[in-house]
Amino acid sequence: MTDIYFYQLPEYADWADYEPFLPYVSKERAARTARISSVPNRILTLCPELLLRRIACERLSLTNNELRFAAAEHGKPFLVGHEGFFFNWSHTRNAFALAVAKSPVGIDLEPCRPHRNARRLAERFFAEKETSYVTGEVSDLDDRFCEVWTRKEAFTKYTGSGMAVDLSAFDAMENPALTSRLTTFRLNDYILSLCCDSTEYTLTELKEIAPPPQ
Repeated sequence: MTDIYFYQLPEYADWADYEPFLPYVSKERAARTARISSVPNRILTLCPELLLRRIACERLSLTNNELRFAAAEHGKPFLVGHEGFFFNWSHTRNAFALAVAKSPVGIDLEPCRPHRNARRLAERFFAEKETSYVTGEVSDLDDRFCEVWTRKEAFTKYTGSGMAVDLSAFDAMENPALTSRLTTFRLNDYILSLCCDSTEYTLTELKEIAPPPQ
């Protein structure tokens, strides 16, 4: 079972409501957040780690100061000393999604909107059957593009390979070894794909973000 948490920014997000949370995240995350000029992007850089820390504290009976994160070879973060606690997040325009599981997990979130270069990108990065799926129905081209793209991203994040892998080398739509781990659905104005050993999940749509205990 994977727990998915989804947060969409309020229409008029105010950085002043989130700035007090900076001391709760790592120094690296706080510094990265401070360098971002766009208020929505600044908030979305801060909040996934903030939420993750609260969940980790609650589930593992730890304080925030006891949490130590590190990164694997291709940059996928993990919680040091807690091999059974897996997580992954994705943030995009005005929203983010966080997945927490007991086995490796990958998640990707993309807004449902017109993609000017969808056809060209599909032909460049997708497997042959995926490209045919995207371009075969013009009226659904943008949604189909997002569907395939998020499935590929979720899978590479699940494996930890990231963008180091050739995206056209695998089919995320018809390969049973992949599709048995992939779930894709529409969530408000977004398309979300989840990759995990179990496709069972719970979904929590958050109305606010709270800090972890220190």
